[in-house]
Amino acid sequence: MGIFSKLFAALKKIITKIVSFVGRILKKIWPVLLIIGAVFFAPSIAGWLTTSGAPSWLSGFFDVIGTTITPGLQSLGAWALSAGSSLFSGAGAVWSSLSLGTKASLVLGAATLLAPEEMADLATEIGTTIGDVVGAGAGAIASGFASSPFGMLAIGAVLLFLLSRSSSNE
Repeated sequence: MGIFSKLFAALKKIITKIVSFVGRILKKIWPVLLIIGAVFFAPSIAGWLTTSGAPSWLSGFFDVIGTTITPGLQSLGAWALSAGSSLFSGAGAVWSSLSLGTKASLVLGAATLLAPEEMADLATEIGTTIGDVVGAGAGAIASGFASSPFGMLAIGAVLLFLLSRSSSNE
């Protein structure tokens, strides 16, 4: 397998973990979201219940919720939207001020936390490929140097120097 297949395997694992995390969170807060939706749309629900012939106590219940709780929920939602917007814009400003190396470190660190096995495989594959390329390049350079007239002369000079040195052990 190549680098790209290892990279796609790591990306698939990361996306799978993120989607499963969001799914677990949504399963836990689903009833709360339904209640918030019912409170938010209480005026519309009260009107629909009145026109559909539901008992008056039920449409009255949603009417009371719509007049008392829904405006507070709407202002809370507007505040949360404003706070989230300023939080994300601040985070975007911090992110854009980081250097490329810091951004890469943060992204690779998060990827390693989410998919350690796949990132280890990817790092091994990248290291192997770089080793193969450097080895082939060094071999080509050494072969070209040794076959040139200057290279043969340089190698001969080095060998002559090594052979002519006097040893202190003699």
